[in-house]
Amino acid sequence: MFITYPEAIDLMSASNFWGIILSLTLFLLGLDSAFAFIEAVSTVIYDGMSASKDPTPRPVITAFLCIFGFALSLLFCTNWGIILFDIIDHYLSNYLLFFVGLLQCFGVG
Repeated sequence: MFITYPEAIDLMSASNFWGIILSLTLFLLGLDSAFAFIEAVSTVIYDGMSASKDPTPRPVITAFLCIFGFALSLLFCTNWGIILFDIIDHYLSNYLLFFVGLLQCFGVG
């Protein structure tokens, strides 16, 4: 995808405009995915805490999740970030999915 589309855009007339549109589309797609992830996690945390007498306000939960995510993502910007990414990708794609499959097998999830 990241080889074919830029080459195709290069062949179009007004290629700078279409290149900017492609970049903007990918950026907005990532931003929208981040909003959906933060909203889903903050909803689960807020609903779990709503039974308590004094639940934490939702903006505080959202701010904490954003700061926590930013701090964790800084690790990927270091020299060994690609190694860390490879390790996390391996364990999440293999062992976590296997565990979720077992939960589904036993009717837990």
